[in-house]
Amino acid sequence: LDDLARQNKVVIPEKEREPNGPDTAMRPGIILGKELSMRLGAFPGDTLNVVSPVGPVTGASMTPKIRQFVVVGIFQSGMYEYDSSHLYMKRDDAQEFLDLRGKTTAVEVKLDDAELVGAVRPELEALVKRHATALAREDMKIRDWKELNKNLFSALKLEKIATFIIL
Repeated sequence: LDDLARQNKVVIPEKEREPNGPDTAMRPGIILGKELSMRLGAFPGDTLNVVSPVGPVTGASMTPKIRQFVVVGIFQSGMYEYDSSHLYMKRDDAQEFLDLRGKTTAVEVKLDDAELVGAVRPELEALVKRHATALAREDMKIRDWKELNKNLFSALKLEKIATFIIL
């Protein structure tokens, strides 16, 4: 989070809460994407009820888990998809809220040069294979930005061909 703040991608409110105030003990903090913040009308200092579809089983049904979080900042990645659907919180808070104590479900790696993904991928796959149990997921998969944006690249290729034919 400090790295995001240094890059001016996170807005931290000037007025911070008391370090030992009631909000800090009872309500963990979250950082919302800019578009998500605007859509929810939630800004730094506001309290949000976050709902997890996975909760305790009562009788024949499952009850959703609800917890209050305090918005402590807003981030802007420059990508609408992330800014409108992502939030950040401390890993321990997320693991507790989602009943994943000690488990990691995803790891994100950012390269200085995104074009090096092909060269780095085999090393990451070997690392994941060696440490799969430490990550608590034996079936972890590596998906790079080219794979995640395959539909976009296909559409651009089709558009390029259509433009060539039309012209």
